[in-house]
Amino acid sequence: MKKAAILFLLTLSACVFAADTRPIFKIGVIAPLTGDNAMLGEDMKNGPALAVEELKGKLPFDIQLVFEDDQLQNQQTLLAAHKLIDWDHVDMLFTIWTPSANLLGPLTDKAHVIDFNTSWDAEPVSKYNWTLMHGPTYQDYADKVVEIIKSSHAKRVAIASNIELGNNKGIAYAEPLIRKLGAKIVFDEKHNSDDVDLRDYFLKLRETKPDFIWHHNNPPGDLIFFRAWNQLGDPMPSTGYLDFMRKGYEDYRKLYEGTVFASALYNTPAFSEKYTKRFGHPSYVRAAFFYDMVNITASAVDTLYKKLGRMPTHEELIVELKKPKELSNLAVGPGRMTPSGWVETHHVLRQIKNGKVVDYKK
Repeated sequence: MKKAAILFLLTLSACVFAADTRPIFKIGVIAPLTGDNAMLGEDMKNGPALAVEELKGKLPFDIQLVFEDDQLQNQQTLLAAHKLIDWDHVDMLFTIWTPSANLLGPLTDKAHVIDFNTSWDAEPVSKYNWTLMHGPTYQDYADKVVEIIKSSHAKRVAIASNIELGNNKGIAYAEPLIRKLGAKIVFDEKHNSDDVDLRDYFLKLRETKPDFIWHHNNPPGDLIFFRAWNQLGDPMPSTGYLDFMRKGYEDYRKLYEGTVFASALYNTPAFSEKYTKRFGHPSYVRAAFFYDMVNITASAVDTLYKKLGRMPTHEELIVELKKPKELSNLAVGPGRMTPSGWVETHHVLRQIKNGKVVDYKK
């Protein structure tokens, strides 16, 4: 009896030891888990978690997610990155937006740790060897906006935007294209994202008598903008950087019935269905991008593991990830990996119809 018990304990110990020695690929996710942008953090947490759940047991290694809250504050982002790299020894970082990519680029290049960022400015991948990006560019967005303006036959275009680097780049790129259509830009002024009272701003805008308005504002400032604009009771054809799938935006769909906009936040029906089933509500912002980033990374690590018979080094992984390839199974629609390390996808034209967001059909 004792021998049987000892044999059982030895077998159990061997199993535990084997489980403990299973290779682990560690991803540090720096996200605004609290504060005004916690909605972004929720997607940055849920998207990767869903991908890891689906991959469990299908790979010869495990993926571990380590989360750090930065509230989208530069100092906190930098501190979080140092902790994840120096103390947690992560193999990769997940971050959001161009300022984070530019802030962490020198650090990740020096540490040889990949920063996989979702943004619409692909410039950081040309500056930093260890930075990857996933998302359609501001140039692609601007091209879609110009397409919308063209189809509206607008002659007097107003551009209302908050002060933000990405917005500024997209608008600067689009302005000559708008003029090339024969339209006149009658208003083009920026306002601060945290401006609560925009009455004077809008009164000045109205004095220019536009026949089309392109409003470009980031959350939560866009809600302030929408309220202020609609209180004027002067609707006109418009477009903007909108995502009416977000929680709390349902009433604004009614106010913008018929609006056509370029959406970077498109999710395939298959992803939307499984995300909603898992978390009980739709994905609001960027969960699909981070879901893709886990799968793209896992595929590259798996390829190298099978080839090398071991976990790849960071140097081997960055080379594998940057190999040009078509990516047909992304949660945000078709894309491709470019040699620079940018996952190229495209904005999709969508429309608010009968209070719902649907794909736009001319």
